[in-house]
Order: sequence, then structure tokens, then C-alpha cells
Amino acid sequence: MEQNRTVVHVIGGGEFGGAEQHILQLLTLLPHYGLKGKVVCFYEAGFSHELRNRGIEVEVLKFDRFDFRLLSGLREVFEREQPLIIHTHGVKANFFGRLAARKFPHIPLVTTIHSLLRFDYTNQLAYFFAYRMEKWTRSFTDRFIAVSRSIADYLQEEGIESKKISVIHHGIDVDQFSQGKAVLRDELGLSPDDYLIGVVSRLVKIKGMDYAISAMPKILQANPRAHLVIVGSGPEEAELKAAVEQHHVTGHVHFVGFRKDIANCLHSFDCFVSASLSEGLGLNILEAMAASLPVVVTGVGGVIDFTQDRKNGLLIEPQSSEDIAIKVIELMNNPGFAKSLAEEAFRQVEQSFSLHAMLTNTVRLYEQILEETDG
Repeated sequence: MEQNRTVVHVIGGGEFGGAEQHILQLLTLLPHYGLKGKVVCFYEAGFSHELRNRGIEVEVLKFDRFDFRLLSGLREVFEREQPLIIHTHGVKANFFGRLAARKFPHIPLVTTIHSLLRFDYTNQLAYFFAYRMEKWTRSFTDRFIAVSRSIADYLQEEGIESKKISVIHHGIDVDQFSQGKAVLRDELGLSPDDYLIGVVSRLVKIKGMDYAISAMPKILQANPRAHLVIVGSGPEEAELKAAVEQHHVTGHVHFVGFRKDIANCLHSFDCFVSASLSEGLGLNILEAMAASLPVVVTGVGGVIDFTQDRKNGLLIEPQSSEDIAIKVIELMNNPGFAKSLAEEAFRQVEQSFSLHAMLTNTVRLYEQILEETDG
């Protein structure tokens, strides 16, 4: 590929979740493959700030939440940049990005599907409109990237031809998460003998945090020195703190807020729990595995792409505090077994979910799309 050819990524950017992390990693490394990445987003927030900190070009279209001036703004960017590929992420970016790209039929349009809409929206009316926006403009996309096999299956069920779908798992920086300093014990005043159950997540309904909290009374019966440490922030924080009081586990559940030193947080834990009701892939779980933690996770969505029960993790039923408690207690009581799970998980992540694998597969797909377009 020629040097310095531009791929423009379009994303809302109001949050800082898995999709945003994915774009950061992808665009940081794209220059090694002869490509330049640029991001167009709709919010001036933590994501746009971090892009600038990493030297990645970002343009923010600051209009209202659903403002059709975004359409003309995107058309202006595409006209000016004449990118090699337009790549969209998320409902709002997909909708406006696809409509804007209609004016440039010679530029291939790629959409990554990071999650399932029905789990992203708790409000049924909001889901209805989001689904219609997505469904109406899907035919404008030339190629879809699904971050897991379950999402690829869903897209086919929605009527998208399999030849237009490629499964490319997100990758993580294994070296970054394989080392860290266990800072949280000192920060929380906990001793080396305390057992720390870690969660790293946005505090939203779909992540099932309330089930992890309601598992704590049974866990504490088995080990009074157990502590649940929740890393992350979100709109459900107040409700979750109320649940802590309701279950009488105050002093054993700790909210440490949004953190950038995730590797250090992970290395503070003895095990990792994800009680999510749906996952596109589950980057937080992969990061925990890269930190050599035994994991207790719901077998939902893309999680089953990389978790084999009792081989590299323990699978639990969704919405089951009882199952969470049973599996965490099993890990506490069997440190040898917990270690073997963690070692196998690390091997798999290192082999199949590295940044190199993600970048190679993405660039290979770009090349394939361009060859088809030129042909």
C-alpha cells in the first residue's frame, strides 16, 4: 500500500468504551501499515482529548444530539479528505456517515458492529428509532466487520449476505496488561490476606453489576475477607451504591471510579468477574486474562468466542447471583485450579487476541475491499 493514505473513522465519541479503545489502538498502529487514520466524532470529550494526546488527527463536529448539520459536516470532511476508506462505528455515526458517503460512491464504506442494539437501549422507544436508523441505511455499507461470531450470525439473520461480513476480533496490548503494580490494596487500606474480586466496567444496566453485588453476602459467608472492587463510572452508580446498603455489604464493596491505570487495577485483584447480560466481544475480560487473572464470566455474545468453561475460565448463567457466588467461592478455595485457568487464558489471549492479529486482519480486509473496488 502507498504511504499516508487516509482511512476516516466516524464515531459519536461521547463515551469512552470498547469501540473508542479499539479505534485508539487501531489508528495508533495503522501508520506501520502505510495508512493514516483520522477520526471524525460528534463530541468534545475524553475520547477526542486522548486522540490528540496520541497525535491522531481528530475533527469534532459539535452540533446538537441529532442535528442534520452533521450530514453536511461529514460531506465536507469526505470531500476535503477524499479518504481511501470511510469506516463507521455506532448507530448515530453509521446513520449520518452512510448518508454522507452516498455522495462519494467511489469510496468504499465499512461499518464495524461492536454490539447488539437490543441490549444497548433500555428505553424501548429509543431502541425503536435506533433500529430503524440502522436498518434503513445498512444497504449503503459495502462491508461489515463483526467483532464476534455471534454478531456475524445476527447480521445474517437480519438479511445481510455472509460475503459482506467479516469477523475480526478486537485485539489488546498484551504486554501492557501483563505487567502492573497492585496499587488498589494500599489505596483502599486492604491487606495482602484480603481476597479482591475485581470488576472493570461502565456502570450501566446491561453490565449486570447488581448481580455481582447481590452475590457478596454468600461470598462473605465463605470468606469474610472478600472484597468486591468496582472500577468504572456510569449512570447506575447511585443505584448500585444503594444496592450495597440493601445487601448489608458496605465496607466490602468499593467503587473506585473511572481509572486510566487499568493494568495496575487488574494486578490488584485475585479474580475477575463479568456479569454482563450481553457483550459484543468483552475487551475487559480479555484484559483480565492478559493480566493472568482467573475469570468468572457470563457466556454471552462474543465471550464464548474465547472462553472455554473450566479450561481458561468459569462460565456462569446470566442474571444469577447464586452462580457468581458459587464460582467465586470455588476459585477462592482452589488456588491451584484458579492458577491453571489464568495461565491457559493468558496463552490464548497472547496467541489469538493481540493487537498484531487485529491490525493484520483489518488491513488485509481493507486491501481486499480496495482490490474489489478497483476491479
